[in-house]
Amino acid sequence: HPESFRFVTWVALSCYLCLILGVIWSSDRALEITDEAYYLLSAIHPEEILLYISAQHWILGPLWKLTESLQGFRLTGAMILIGTSGILGLGAVRMLGQLTDFKLSALETLSVVAASGVGALLYVATIAPSPSYNLLASSGAYAAAGLAFLAIRRRGLLSSIGFSFGAGLFLAICFVNKPSAGICSA
Repeated sequence: HPESFRFVTWVALSCYLCLILGVIWSSDRALEITDEAYYLLSAIHPEEILLYISAQHWILGPLWKLTESLQGFRLTGAMILIGTSGILGLGAVRMLGQLTDFKLSALETLSVVAASGVGALLYVATIAPSPSYNLLASSGAYAAAGLAFLAIRRRGLLSSIGFSFGAGLFLAICFVNKPSAGICSA
């Protein structure tokens, strides 16, 4: 029913907006001194990490240099989550169109992207969105799956190859940050 779908669309968009505003509002408050402190230290001093289960410091170091503040670092992590979950949402819409005759309007597509973002931002319920191996592995998996969905049955060979290449790059990011997640995502 179109009315119920419209209602769900507005609920998804409202939740998404509230979550984004909440992340922005809380981005300069407090410091989680166990996990987040470790992520910050590995971002600020990546050269000090000689051996670890992941190579997250290869990505965290440049992200810290880009922001050089706790708030900026957290907001960068949130933007990574939001952006990659958006790619997953768009890929899901594309697959829905490939598998059925059901076509979504622009607003309905936006609601799927918003719902995907709400799911991704559940990450923030446990820890601040500072980039970390878990955040980057999750984001890599979101984007890899979304781009793989976007590549399927494309009319243009170059766009299909481009989306597939992008999926491979994001899968590599997932693997570099958390090898077990990269293997599972592949």
